[in-house]
Amino acid sequence: MIRSGDEVRYEGAVYALQKQAGLTIHPGGISALSLLGRAHFLELNLKKVQLFGGTKENLPKWFVDFDWGLNIEFVRTSFLPANVGLTDFSVLNFTIKVSSLVRAFLECLYLVPKRRSLYVVIN
Repeated sequence: MIRSGDEVRYEGAVYALQKQAGLTIHPGGISALSLLGRAHFLELNLKKVQLFGGTKENLPKWFVDFDWGLNIEFVRTSFLPANVGLTDFSVLNFTIKVSSLVRAFLECLYLVPKRRSLYVVIN
């Protein structure tokens, strides 16, 4: 449900996935680095978000079907424990779990070479 005049953002949906659905889905990789202010390149216009979750987790239909105005890349993996290396990130008036700096960097490396170039990760 959306209140009249409210802007719906992916961070609010991630909050619902984490708090209401009990999923471990979180912004990770380059998206977490960007949220934490540590991305090498400044993103003036966010076009893509990387979300990480467990191998048995799926994004719900309402999440997939909604037009977030950006591309959502969902990575299912168990290469790191689900609740290790996450940090709280404040968005507007709520908090979501995102990958910490170390976990985000490991997630970036995990995507090399299948989804990312090593150049993008270390440059």
